[in-house]
Amino acid sequence: MRVLLLSNMYPSSADPGYGSFVSRQQHRLTSDHGVEFSLVVSARRGGGWANVGKYARLLGSTIVATLRGDYDIVHAHYLLPSAAFALLPALARHRPLVITAHGTDVYTGQRPFWKGLVTRALRRAHRVIVVSDFLGRELEAGYGIQPRGGVLVSDMGVDTALFTPGDRDAARRTRGLPDGVPHVLFVGNLVETKGVADLATALVSLAARKTGFRATFVGGGPMLAELQRITGPIRDSVTFAGVLPHHALVDVFRSADLFVLPSHREGLGLVCLEALACGVPVVAVRTGGIPEIIADGVNGVLVEPGDRVALADALERLLGDATLRSRLAAAARATALEHDEAVQAARVAQVYADALGSG
Repeated sequence: MRVLLLSNMYPSSADPGYGSFVSRQQHRLTSDHGVEFSLVVSARRGGGWANVGKYARLLGSTIVATLRGDYDIVHAHYLLPSAAFALLPALARHRPLVITAHGTDVYTGQRPFWKGLVTRALRRAHRVIVVSDFLGRELEAGYGIQPRGGVLVSDMGVDTALFTPGDRDAARRTRGLPDGVPHVLFVGNLVETKGVADLATALVSLAARKTGFRATFVGGGPMLAELQRITGPIRDSVTFAGVLPHHALVDVFRSADLFVLPSHREGLGLVCLEALACGVPVVAVRTGGIPEIIADGVNGVLVEPGDRVALADALERLLGDATLRSRLAAAARATALEHDEAVQAARVAQVYADALGSG
């Protein structure tokens, strides 16, 4: 089985976290199911005019792959521009098309220039995969169609063999964290839609309430300077660790007492699964697909998006109650096991098999 994989996000040695879940699923499909991949991917971040060159290079590589024709299936990750470009190799060579929508791409794909192409790709697809029920509803509402092959809800999964609970005290010592002080963690892009300013403001509020903690932001992005400004009064309690390789996140999660994802919009919140797999309870917002994996009062706590007071209140309650944190942590790992990446990859492999069988 040979798959032509298109993705406008893919990791590199310089940027190992960029679309790393696409790469991980690809390698899992190869190791567990013998799928061979040809890659048409971009490892460069875009944005603004930089997208022109990024998309042009991706389209050029798509044309070359189409001319070669050495693939049985086309699989596009993201609607914009990958799914639009994937029409070319799928139609030219009469190959089945599979599309995975991840989150924000459901909205960016509705931009006037792109929506017609993306809609045609969705109609043409043998199967459209979305990472949450929420995203499936948004897809149908945004494009006004039911894809020909239907929609499969299947997230990218978490490597539960890698992300496991561990020795929290040892992990904390490795990171230079003081004993007896709870550790709050955020992992993700430092961008406005991730709600990082809400978290930074809530942390300052916690300090004013005399709640002891240490906090770490892992990731990079345009909000870094603003976050440093907001947390200036508590700079000794907050660390900005920058971007870390995916495998290095395991010990970071293990060092945490709480993981926080305050996103204003989120297709699923894959990073929540990584925290849960390490036995870390999650404080997150009630938006997008997050409530599909975070059950309020079971494995974490949910607050409303943008409500900084409620976020600070939830953090204060959990940081002050080790028994409650332990109870939430006990259910965390079980949730993650339901989303193991091997299980999710097997579902994609079945989609491939069905696509070939229907041809």
